[in-house]
Amino acid sequence: MNLIKKAKNKLAASSYKDQASLEITYKCNLRCKTCGLAKVAKEKGSQELNTEEWKRIIDELFVLGRRRFTLIGAEPLVRPDVFDLITYIKDNGGHCSITTNALLLGKGDTAERLVRAGLDVMSVSIDGPDESHDDIRGGTDVLAKVKDGIAKIIEARRREATSKPSIRVHTTVSAYNYDKLARMIPLAEDLGTDELQFQYVSETPKEAVTATRYRGDIIGSERFLSLNGSALLSDGQIELYGHNLAKIRSANSKIAVRTGVLSALNEKNLRTGQFPMKTCRIVPGLITIDPYGECVPCAHLDYSFGSVRDESVRTVLNSERYRDFCEAIKGKLFPVCAYCCSHVNNLTIGQLIKMGITGKL
Repeated sequence: MNLIKKAKNKLAASSYKDQASLEITYKCNLRCKTCGLAKVAKEKGSQELNTEEWKRIIDELFVLGRRRFTLIGAEPLVRPDVFDLITYIKDNGGHCSITTNALLLGKGDTAERLVRAGLDVMSVSIDGPDESHDDIRGGTDVLAKVKDGIAKIIEARRREATSKPSIRVHTTVSAYNYDKLARMIPLAEDLGTDELQFQYVSETPKEAVTATRYRGDIIGSERFLSLNGSALLSDGQIELYGHNLAKIRSANSKIAVRTGVLSALNEKNLRTGQFPMKTCRIVPGLITIDPYGECVPCAHLDYSFGSVRDESVRTVLNSERYRDFCEAIKGKLFPVCAYCCSHVNNLTIGQLIKMGITGKL
């Protein structure tokens, strides 16, 4: 009974009905091996929403009951108005988090402004405990700058006598770092962060993209196509990865360490990048808006419900186009859905119970 209650609570927490994901920019100061957003940004080439447009959209989202906002990119800190947007959300009673590569945290008064803006959560992407992080991120001295930036956030929190933002290190597991994962724990602890999260890399094969069609059109996103050879684990890497995962799970860490469904993934999942997806709560629950004002289903589907630059969010969500698409994905998932980057939040109650009993999906 406890497993059922726990599973139901987890499902309720991931319903997304009070959340909105604001992709405020596709611009970035790095070129990561596992990210295809630079290519997407170049192809889109549109004018990003300005500060006032974003504030108007945020107002509309509040009216619709959305209270939890995530500002993401590419890299949200490259936008000078990111502090204004965070402050605006907080002043209106919202919860705000950002996902960042942290490269700009140590620049000028960035850290202090983020803390003073009232940011609730900061998820920092760190994929290696050493020079491997720089290699994955496609830059030099990246990890050193990240360490400096996090230190400045912690110092700013101390000066402002606050525990916010909570600092979460997010590590994407791939062929580039599978043998270094256990070393992420002492790194995250030494940095003074609050939490360490692991997630397997999302990589979509071209055939899944082209097979993803809606009303005759290909709508599979190329965002997660392999860029520099596959980042998925090979047969020869899976055993050592397993040893690292075992060390992580047995570690007695002073911070929260979360492995999500990593231990439940089998060798086929790891080799192919396919996750046991049976349902989707993202599309019908979460509101996602891209930098150009398009209301989109998710990162894996290149489709627009309508432009909130041209009409209200409510109008878009009440449209037949939106309702029909949500019904379609409830009836049958698309081929790219098997590679979902949010697979951990799309488990069914049956899968959650099975994982609690057997450790497998």
